[in-house]
Amino acid sequence: MIPCQACEGRKRPLTACPSCHAPADVEADLSAWRLALHANHLARITAEPDAPAIEERPLPAPLRLIMVETDEGPLDPVIAAAEPLFEQDGPRSFDWDEPRGLRLRRSA
Repeated sequence: MIPCQACEGRKRPLTACPSCHAPADVEADLSAWRLALHANHLARITAEPDAPAIEERPLPAPLRLIMVETDEGPLDPVIAAAEPLFEQDGPRSFDWDEPRGLRLRRSA
């Protein structure tokens, strides 16, 4: 709401005044509206922050990790097997007995 330029009553910007029915003055209404917005937001920006109360909570108990080491020796991790996992007859081939000289072949 901004003040009316004719009667100083409160009105909405860019509308006729409800109390004196004066038509809206675009330049004056927009100027008053900008000043009202600036004053409102400047008051909010410069106001002291309203921090909510922080509740005190006890800290959680620390976790304990217990590792038991046996005397069996270190374990050897297997990263990749050197032997194939299954029996193979020979190297794999992608030759499907296609006639020679074909420009396009089937992809594997």
